[in-house]
Amino acid sequence: PCSLIGINYEDQFFDVASPACFKIVRTWRVLDWCQYDSNDPDSGGLWEYQQTIKVVDNTPPEVECDFSPFVKLTEPFCYDTVTLPYPMITDCSPEVEVFVQSDLGQGFGPFLEVPLGAYDVSYTVVDNCGNSTICEFTLQVLDGKKPSPVCVNGIVAEVMQTGMVPIWVSMFEAGSFDNCTASEDLIRSFSQYDYTDTVRFYTCDEIGPNTLEFWVTDEAGNADFCEITIFIQDNMNVCNLDLLSVAGLVQTEEIEGVAGVEVNVSGNQAPPYLTLADGVYAISNLPPGGDYTLVPSKTDDPVNGVTTYDLALLTKHILGVQPLDSPYKIIAADVNHSETITTLDVVELRKLILLLVDDFPNNTSWRFVDAAFIFPDPADPFATPFPEVLNFNNLSADVSNADFVAVKVGDLNGNAQANASASAEDRQSGTPLLLTAPDLSWRAGETVIVPLRGGELQELSAYQFALRFDPAVLWLQEVLPGQRSAAEDFGLARADEGLFTASWFDLAPFNVQEADLFRLRFTALQDGRLSDLLRLDRTAMPALGYAGSGMAREVEWHFSAATDESEQPLLLPVRPNPFRDQLELQFLLPAPMPVSLTITDLSGKVVWQWRGEQAAGHHRIALSGDELPDAGIYFCRMEAGEVSNVQRLVRIK
Repeated sequence: PCSLIGINYEDQFFDVASPACFKIVRTWRVLDWCQYDSNDPDSGGLWEYQQTIKVVDNTPPEVECDFSPFVKLTEPFCYDTVTLPYPMITDCSPEVEVFVQSDLGQGFGPFLEVPLGAYDVSYTVVDNCGNSTICEFTLQVLDGKKPSPVCVNGIVAEVMQTGMVPIWVSMFEAGSFDNCTASEDLIRSFSQYDYTDTVRFYTCDEIGPNTLEFWVTDEAGNADFCEITIFIQDNMNVCNLDLLSVAGLVQTEEIEGVAGVEVNVSGNQAPPYLTLADGVYAISNLPPGGDYTLVPSKTDDPVNGVTTYDLALLTKHILGVQPLDSPYKIIAADVNHSETITTLDVVELRKLILLLVDDFPNNTSWRFVDAAFIFPDPADPFATPFPEVLNFNNLSADVSNADFVAVKVGDLNGNAQANASASAEDRQSGTPLLLTAPDLSWRAGETVIVPLRGGELQELSAYQFALRFDPAVLWLQEVLPGQRSAAEDFGLARADEGLFTASWFDLAPFNVQEADLFRLRFTALQDGRLSDLLRLDRTAMPALGYAGSGMAREVEWHFSAATDESEQPLLLPVRPNPFRDQLELQFLLPAPMPVSLTITDLSGKVVWQWRGEQAAGHHRIALSGDELPDAGIYFCRMEAGEVSNVQRLVRIK
């Protein structure tokens, strides 16, 4: 007979099947296609059988808790965020449940701001058959951050009559700290592992510099150190050593002693020696036969002795009008340390005077030259390298003439304050430079133009001063240059804090006769009156005017009665300035009028002129650089109505 058999089964799962873990009811079906008729179920050929399978699992899960039981803090805080690790689990059941109980709380975390300490943790792992395994361990939150040692370096100790001197570790403590351990509980020692190593004894065999390690250890055993140097001396000659000394004098070219110069001694590792008020220094306790290099240094107060008159002297030297008369002044003029004297030095010096920078970007405040050195060409001190240090090889005798000439960078007329008893400013005499401004009043939102005028002063060649105003009331928008001035003569970098600086000079002195030096354009943020808000700031910058001879004049400040200045013709700042190929002359006219623009060179020769009848308003005149003879300094004068304005122009190659 025919026989074509088909077999399949269907399972039903039951989680509750005590005492078994779970039960499977499997239904088998056997079908003979030769007998079975789907239209007649009673025809036969289909057989069913139900099988019951009970699964029994008595094996508990395998749980591994072999992870590190430590959490080390590395942050500056004495606590941390802790998340418990998930254990490694092996079990027959496809799913297990993990219950976590710990001193931190329930679950894996994260637990915030957990302090140092030991925390018991228990994992209970249960599979689908009810088998369970418990894994327990202790988690320790430890301090893993090293303390921060702060130590005193360069201590000098004197050998006592006994021929030795004790050095205690506490002598070098200068405020060491830690994130978790209080300062008084930190351990200081000279060794990392021997906490009792707190005193060392030095004898005549250790005369000179000695290097030590200053270790600081916290309560968790973390440690760090700083390297220190202690200098053992024998000034009382207890050790009967034949020590030597080197002494000298640091003076300016004008024979003024310079105080506070650090004289560093390489080859001895001694701390720097400071010159006294008269510029004298002495270095003792130098073992004979050594090689020593003396390096002087003084970097404080870069603006000391630097004024606008130095800018004028620097420019005269560059143009060959008045060359500097000593190699030391030429070194002082090398502001950018390029070994050449160029207009770049003028730019750097002007930035310092106007308080746009705090120091020289590529130079130090002072330089020092071996006083015994003779310049082969005094007019070009950079032609031959000049010594700025002193070397002593195989020192065999005391030296008393290790002298240096101190050069204050940027000070070309020698008025820097070298010591406390020296004069700090230019000597002032003659007629003062009178600065006046109209005592204007305004309402919030108005534009306020303040003309600053100079009184009658003959042969004005330079001026400098700082103005202080209230930035909450007045917002300084721009400077409108006037008598022979240009935009680079003014400093606006600190206008937001209410400080304006001016530094102007001219190689051709002129007579100031009630003329505008420049104008300040403000926007009023509040109602106000000028005399309540604007003043000279002699602290920020010495207020000085200079005559053609270079004699400094005092600057006096006054307010005049307010007048209406808004109806006057005004020559606006030339842009760009300096210029190379083209520039633009701009002016404002309150009414139609004839206008004359004249450009002259330093000698007064007219090199360009323009005239025209112009309407009221803002006007621009373009000028090609080729219309001027050559690179150099020029003056542009605008004459309109009864008003005359002058500005300085600089054409570069």
